[in-house]
Amino acid sequence: MVNTTGSDDVKHAAKVRADEATEEEGAEALGKPLTLKGQPRVTRDGFSLVAVTMEAITVNPRDTIKEGII
Repeated sequence: MVNTTGSDDVKHAAKVRADEATEEEGAEALGKPLTLKGQPRVTRDGFSLVAVTMEAITVNPRDTIKEGII
């Protein structure tokens, strides 16, 4: 196996530095801070459940299962 933790740390540090630089430049150019949070690609449609019936499921006690195995 290849140990990639060191390179992952280096990549993460470089990304953080780039994000900080972008944020500073955006704040200066626009006069307000730049948000770096990811936005959803599309809105999601809602859904509804039609003709749903509830069922109760009874759990078997553990003793019953053990008696069958032993």
